[in-house]
Amino acid sequence: MPLMKKKYEYGKISIDKNLMDVIDQFVKEYPEYGYGSVANFVEEAVRRRAEELRIFDLIPRFTHFNLDENGVKISDKKLNLKAIQIYIKPQGLLCEYCRSSSCEHIKYALEQEDIQEIIRKKKREGWNLPEV
Repeated sequence: MPLMKKKYEYGKISIDKNLMDVIDQFVKEYPEYGYGSVANFVEEAVRRRAEELRIFDLIPRFTHFNLDENGVKISDKKLNLKAIQIYIKPQGLLCEYCRSSSCEHIKYALEQEDIQEIIRKKKREGWNLPEV
C-alpha cells in the first residue's frame, strides 16, 4: 500500500526584491542551516514572529458562552478577559465592560446567529433592538 502524501495548500506573498535576493544568496551559500529555498526561510521567519506575537493563542479573539434570554458572556483574548457580560435589554444591548451599546464586543455579539435569534424574538415582543 503506497504512503499517502499530505496535501499542502499555499498562498502567495510579495517581498522586496533586494531582500529576496539576499535571502536567496544566504540559502545557497549556507546549506547547513537547512533551508531549501527562499520560501522555506520566509515561512520559518513568519512562523517565529507569529509565535512571538502569540498569534496562534490570540485567534479567534472573541468567543461567546452562557447565552440566555438576558444576554451572553463573551471572552476577549486581546484584553485577557474571560467573561464580559452583554445584556439584552428592552432599549438595546449593553456591554458591561465598556458601558457602551456600540463597542466591538456588541458588534461581535450581533454577528452571532444564536444571539440574532434571541434579538429577533425580543423585537417581535416590542423591544427596541438593533436590526440583525
